[in-house]
Amino acid sequence: VNARLSDLVAPPASKWLGTVTGRADVLQTFKIGKGVGMVAGCKVTEGAMKRGSNLRVVRGKQVMHEGSINELRYLKEQVEVVEAGSECGISFETFDGVKEGDVIECYVGGGGADADDGGGEDDSD
Repeated sequence: VNARLSDLVAPPASKWLGTVTGRADVLQTFKIGKGVGMVAGCKVTEGAMKRGSNLRVVRGKQVMHEGSINELRYLKEQVEVVEAGSECGISFETFDGVKEGDVIECYVGGGGADADDGGGEDDSD
């Protein structure tokens, strides 16, 4: 599985990929007003897309962007989760370069230098 995943995604050398919790294919893109920006019309193919989740936009074997989901919509309503088999609209916090044919992956873990900030300190004493 790891060999197959590394064939599909070439992450920055300094970053661990994390655990993918959902994948969606970008079917179409839309430019929406001043406040929203670019929206990706997607079909969730695996797992689920969750609002606020970490995501990466993959084009071919290259990671084009890493960030988080700003807004997630299903049938024009803002939702928290969209499951596999459904279509949705995804907007990004700081990225307008998504294109038709890209793959959006939601993930947990991974990241660069700030990924191990000691987030589990509340049980230390």
